Amino acid sequence: MYHLNDSEYLKEPYYRKTRSVCPECLQPIGAEVYEDDEKIWMKKNCQEHGDFRDLISSSAKYYKWTHYAIKDKNGKVVWKFDKDGDTNPADFQGDDPRGCPYNCGLCEEHISTCSLALIDLTNRCNFNCNFCYANILQSGYLVEPTLEEIDKVMKHFRNKPIPAVAIMFTGGEPTVRKDFPEICKMAKDNGFKEVIVATNGYGFQRKKGGLEFTKKCKEMGLDTLYFQFDGINNATYEKTRGIKNLMPYKQRVIDNLRKARLDSTV
Repeated sequence: MYHLNDSEYLKEPYYRKTRSVCPECLQPIGAEVYEDDEKIWMKKNCQEHGDFRDLISSSAKYYKWTHYAIKDKNGKVVWKFDKDGDTNPADFQGDDPRGCPYNCGLCEEHISTCSLALIDLTNRCNFNCNFCYANILQSGYLVEPTLEEIDKVMKHFRNKPIPAVAIMFTGGEPTVRKDFPEICKMAKDNGFKEVIVATNGYGFQRKKGGLEFTKKCKEMGLDTLYFQFDGINNATYEKTRGIKNLMPYKQRVIDNLRKARLDSTV
């Protein structure tokens, strides 16, 4: 990115061809990404459903700044997402003859790779939010990988030629697992630089043992909470979560994080 700072390339118009899908039938079709009125647009045509034009970025300058740019032998600027060099091999390739995006996962057609690994630790939760898809009460069955399975997934991401540097634990509510601190340590032992949990704060807010749990998680390797925080009054939580008098719960999480000096994002 930074190689384009104050570069003459930023003054060059952006244009490249790519592949996309029709938003109606999802058939793969050709597409063009181009600059117009200091914005970046994608246009594409489906033989059955016609033309489509979508805004990709409201700032052409910033979009170009995130790319690599080289000049070909004719002096024409060629824009690229990735710099020539190592890439991760495909994670998955299915049997669907239509190819990407029907069967691929992170296939060889994708130039991005995993920098933040996500692992669902459980679909159990102490809340019952009516909009949540990870809900054991609605699904009727438990999904909760063993420690051995979790370690296997971690090693999968860390053993790539370009390994994931951060990991986030999600759910359900990850901290309903009694072994959650040990899972944080497992992540550090596998080499993850940043260990994050997406949480409603359950384990950290408990009146009995919440502060000790918070300190232990930090000691075992947890770096940051992505903390579910909808507002600063009970009425908001009753509307969003269907739970009365939830603000004191959230305040206890914040208090214990401060005492343990553990970072959070709300």
